[in-house]
Order: sequence, then structure tokens, then C-alpha cells
Amino acid sequence: MNRLAERIDRKKNTVTGLISTLEERGYCRRAPDPDDARAQLVFRLLSRICGFPSGPMRLLGG
Repeated sequence: MNRLAERIDRKKNTVTGLISTLEERGYCRRAPDPDDARAQLVFRLLSRICGFPSGPMRLLGG
């Protein structure tokens, strides 16, 4: 969440709350980063946002 927070110029706790809300509403999902046990990857669900039938797309990681 740190890198995402830096990219959108917000605090980490704000971004964590936003991602939690988006995840609850089906717009994204989180997954553990296989390269860093402390980090999480955030995926956008294209079918929910754009009407695409494809699976998740990696937005930001590491």
C-alpha cells in the first residue's frame, strides 16, 4: 500500500481504507506478494469496471 499511497499522494491508512471499500464492492482484490511477505498486490477486476470478461489485472506490486 505504501507505493500506491505515494503514487496518489495519500496516507497509507487512507489507501488501505479505499482498497478495502473497493474490494468489498467487487472492484478489486488483494493477494499476497510472492516476492515480499510484507506486501500485498492489488488487482483490478476488469469485468466489474469495464465489462470485460477477463480475470484480474495487476495494477501495482512490490
